[in-house]
Amino acid sequence: LWLRHEMKAQETRTPLTPEACALLAASGRFRLVVERSPTRVHADAEFEAVEGVEMAASGAWRELKPSADVLIIGLKELGSHADHADGEVPIGHDHVLFAHVFKGQLGAEGVLRAWAAAIAAANEAARPAPTLYDLEFLDGPDGRNIGARMSPFAGFAGAAHGLRAWLHRATYGDDAPAPAVKAAASKGALVAEVRGMLEASPSPPRVLVIGALGGCGRGALELLRALGLDASTWDLAETAERGGGPFPEAVTDFDVLLNCVYLRGPIPPFVTDELVDAPPGGAARRLSLIVDVSCDPDSPHNPLRLGAYSAATSWEAPTARLRDAPAGLHILSIDNLPSSLPREASAEFAAALAPALAEEFPAGPGWARARGAFEHALAAVAQP
Repeated sequence: LWLRHEMKAQETRTPLTPEACALLAASGRFRLVVERSPTRVHADAEFEAVEGVEMAASGAWRELKPSADVLIIGLKELGSHADHADGEVPIGHDHVLFAHVFKGQLGAEGVLRAWAAAIAAANEAARPAPTLYDLEFLDGPDGRNIGARMSPFAGFAGAAHGLRAWLHRATYGDDAPAPAVKAAASKGALVAEVRGMLEASPSPPRVLVIGALGGCGRGALELLRALGLDASTWDLAETAERGGGPFPEAVTDFDVLLNCVYLRGPIPPFVTDELVDAPPGGAARRLSLIVDVSCDPDSPHNPLRLGAYSAATSWEAPTARLRDAPAGLHILSIDNLPSSLPREASAEFAAALAPALAEEFPAGPGWARARGAFEHALAAVAQP
């Protein structure tokens, strides 16, 4: 097992903590290699202290010869879509990560074709073909999805940083830039920061959470309840009662919309340009911030059908403007929100991934499902 350094900016989480490495070492099934990382939430010394762990240089996985005996573990992508398309990403091993290329996302085809080419090269060389295990499709020994363990942290952080942005503008005006996102020491520390802003604000926002019963929605509601804020909560039943979408009251009755749905396929839009610009009956738009916790701007099924929304936002500039003042509308769409709670998110995630590795890799049902998802995605891009 080879734990790689994360290259993505502001990504300080780790899929395996020192405690998880100790569990895996005790299983006796694996040789454990951990790349050094200047950004990981756990210091290199914490891994060095684990008996059985070997250390390697950051990015050393890229120099390894192709082998079926190495499983490389990370969280975020191995490189950009362009890097994959240009052959800049070495693919000679099995990898575990959040790939975000199995559901038709923009740029996914180039990544999958790079994997198809690597498989073809392996077959020609008569060596085992590499497999991409997407954490979004990996279940643990308890049958629960492992990737979903990050979802409550995404909802919690998304709600917190969305409120930070909304409260900042409520105090300083619509033109004020949203405060940058920074990693918090804990959920409690993040709650304390937002509570201070809330207490200084003239009035609290009205909040709508769509997808309230899922992991992201539960995390968002945990944050809101910690602050004593009420929210309207919609899930499948509530959206069905309202015709599935678009939802006029989402733009006329609320200040903040939290999109926490898990996209599995096409669904009706929640909001559209037409609805934002001309709510029915001549009603005024109240909505001034959308927090896209699901963060699927490049998905053809994104329910936020807004022409100005086509890319994720960043930690440095967490919101993007969709409409100008006086009726300003902004969106927050950050694709690694749990990394703003790196220690707690890593602990929760590693506690699920380590048993899946120790007890079931590679033949267990969870790993078989993940392989099937990869093969299905490859077959889709192979079709003419």
